[in-house]
Amino acid sequence: LFFTARRSRLSADARAFLATARQFTLDVEGRRVVGWRWGSAKQPLVYLVHGWGSRGARLAAFVEPLIAAGVGVVTYDAVGQGESARGMTSMPEFARSLAAVVQREGSPHAIVAHSMGCAGTTLAMSWGLEVGRGGLVFLAPAADPPSWVAPFARQLGLTPTVLDRVRARSEPRLRVRWSDLNVCDLARALPARPDLLIVHDEADETVRWQDGPAIAAAWPNARLVTTQ
Repeated sequence: LFFTARRSRLSADARAFLATARQFTLDVEGRRVVGWRWGSAKQPLVYLVHGWGSRGARLAAFVEPLIAAGVGVVTYDAVGQGESARGMTSMPEFARSLAAVVQREGSPHAIVAHSMGCAGTTLAMSWGLEVGRGGLVFLAPAADPPSWVAPFARQLGLTPTVLDRVRARSEPRLRVRWSDLNVCDLARALPARPDLLIVHDEADETVRWQDGPAIAAAWPNARLVTTQ
């Protein structure tokens, strides 16, 4: 349950908009990922990375302004999300999805990411993903996704012993320790940190506002914009 995202529906308008792009599919460790690209092969690329329980089309409002600015755009549904393969997903699988799409479509000039997509992007960068001079935009970034297990545990009445077993059983599948998935810690250890703009709302009910300033403090060339 903890590793399975609720799948959002694709509206008719979103489906029609995605039809204006070139659709592609690829295999990420035996699982299908679906993506879309606008623009020519010669243009610098901006990647749009969605959040948990979402899909690439959720960020469609960014596409036309970016195209008007002269860049190509790539978005996709991470494994376990949207039109891509069903089943469990996680922050590491968000990172692997992004890395695989970049390997296929080309290096990012910039990345715009939302929520869990920000965490997955940071993890992919810690594994060697390079972002160009366009830098990064993080919208409502999550600083510590493993901490989300606490409200999940309270809701189901899980004991600390059960949570320890969840961690122990999941880490071999994830190939990452939960303790290594804190975005602030990952940011401090990155070999290169592109310019980062963080936009976070004070009244965010899903990802607490404090996560944005925490990531900004760990990222030397970050700028935080707080909205109301």
